[in-house]
Amino acid sequence: MSRQEQDQASLSPGASAHLGVQLRRLFNATADEPIPARLTDLLDRLEQAERASASPPAPERLESAAMAEAGR
Repeated sequence: MSRQEQDQASLSPGASAHLGVQLRRLFNATADEPIPARLTDLLDRLEQAERASASPPAPERLESAAMAEAGR
């Protein structure tokens, strides 16, 4: 029997249920907290950077890429 199985086996059903209730309560309290403005700003900047990198390349870049490909 693994250590994890031994730990799980040592909890009584009542203790296991209590632990589950407490973990759910903690998770729900954390999930309901507002996201800090600093984090949302960072996510916005990341999204903008991803959009910028996904935008079509400038025509001169396309031309140099085509020339490089033709030179292979």
